[in-house]
Amino acid sequence: WRSFTHAIGGMGILIFALAVMPRTESKAVYVMRAEMPGPTFGKLRSKVRSTARILYLIYIGMMLLLVVLLLAGGMPLFDAFIHSFGAAGTGGFSSKGASIAAYNSAYIEIVLGFAMLAFGTNFGLYYLIISNRAKEAAKSEELRWYIAIVVMAIAAISLNLFSLYDNHGTMLRDVFFTVSSITTTTGYSTVDFTYWPLFSRLILLLLMFVGSMAGSTGGGIKVSRISLYVKMFIQEIRRSINPNRSLPLRFEGKQLSKPLLRQISNYLIIYTAVFAAITLVVAIDVDNFESSFSAVAATFNNIGPGLGLVGPAHNYSFLTPLSKIILSLGMIMGRLEIIPIIVLFSPGTWRKV
Repeated sequence: WRSFTHAIGGMGILIFALAVMPRTESKAVYVMRAEMPGPTFGKLRSKVRSTARILYLIYIGMMLLLVVLLLAGGMPLFDAFIHSFGAAGTGGFSSKGASIAAYNSAYIEIVLGFAMLAFGTNFGLYYLIISNRAKEAAKSEELRWYIAIVVMAIAAISLNLFSLYDNHGTMLRDVFFTVSSITTTTGYSTVDFTYWPLFSRLILLLLMFVGSMAGSTGGGIKVSRISLYVKMFIQEIRRSINPNRSLPLRFEGKQLSKPLLRQISNYLIIYTAVFAAITLVVAIDVDNFESSFSAVAATFNNIGPGLGLVGPAHNYSFLTPLSKIILSLGMIMGRLEIIPIIVLFSPGTWRKV
């Protein structure tokens, strides 16, 4: 049941309701936007309810395919469903204490590695593919950023670990799985990366913040926002060199409006402020910078295992009740991307008009 609930939550409880409950389309588009994390750059299909059903069919189909592939690798049926649910919802719950390392299977690790990356991809692209618009999906700018980030992270960490592994095939396996797990904010593990060199740990820490694609089941800031922050940074440098030059910002072939760019910039400010506040509270409890900082990064971005005292071979049980409550609230805020929670508890939300 625990695995099933985060499988449903992966795509969104409210999208699930839209898909199965016969209600009117009124305001359904706003519900769908709230449950599909990340900024929206295009209009959702007018038939929101039918779109929700199609997305869930894709989601369920991918889960069942993963179950079959895991069974083919010798994983028991019960475990196959557990880990399929965990990968689909990027929740990372495992029926084994050692997570995926318990199976010691290259096949299972490779299958789950690619599966996690697939579930960390914008589901709108799958919708385009089944709508015979595969070329349009392949041109996705965010997808290119997503692939580039994963490939560069794997290459950088592999170079850093090259001299530490006797078997470089095993090294690539460990790095690929770990990068896939952290980037998609799933949290499955096959190795205790807490003992990797500092450079590799810092790469993983950065990946915790980047997260997966907008419109996926993953967490984090989202690749789309990260790519836009990079573009905005470059734009500011160019504007400093030539203040009179008009520099429109484009993403996915579309020029972005100033209100949308302001909204994306404000999100980073709010994200940083909330993250800093949670870190300060946890630092009272955990007198270790790496452990306290990564604990907040791993929970706020919905990964699970962090570094140091909260690494893959450890857990959060040593924390005080206050820290656990704060981190739990951080998980909820991170999953819903902060703003809805702030709006929910704002006095104006409940004030009678």
